[in-house]
Amino acid sequence: MTLVLLLVFNLLIWTGFYWFFRRRIDHKMGSQELLKEVQDEVDALVKELNLTSERNIGVLEERLVRLESLIRSADQRLTLWAKEEEKRAQPLVYSKLKPASEKALPEKVLPAKTLSEKTPEPTLQEKSSREIPSVSSLVSQVATPVVEAESPPTSLRERVLLARAQGLSSGEIAQKFGVTQAEVELILSLYPLRS
Repeated sequence: MTLVLLLVFNLLIWTGFYWFFRRRIDHKMGSQELLKEVQDEVDALVKELNLTSERNIGVLEERLVRLESLIRSADQRLTLWAKEEEKRAQPLVYSKLKPASEKALPEKVLPAKTLSEKTPEPTLQEKSSREIPSVSSLVSQVATPVVEAESPPTSLRERVLLARAQGLSSGEIAQKFGVTQAEVELILSLYPLRS
């Protein structure tokens, strides 16, 4: 009989363990617990995806700004290139220029007195009786160089050289005569200033 009792007692203990663990497993594997775990995992994935997408959007916006600035820069360069091409397509007026050996503009640097105020040449006695003038008095007498020309300049070359003698820059000369600065610089390079 003790053996039967022992068997019944063992059977009851094993049945109790079975029901205890089954309930615990059902509770763990229950739909609500499982649903909550899945929902937590999905929420974590959504947060991670949001962070990743915000980071990617920031990178894209930064690259768009950079691309827009590059496009603006390229547009400016294309506009400048088109203007340069237009300038190159315009015919240049270098055909009116003659080489320096053919005809040169006579230039004589005179003191500030006009050409009509020429004084007669002093005699030898007058020269010896005069004092030697100081450098400062000579500098004060000399003004801007005056170009002696027989007739008013008619060609562009003569007008440009006359304007240079008056101390105008190549940009001012080009603006004054309505020609390009390249033309003025070409004329000036063909007829350099004599020292």
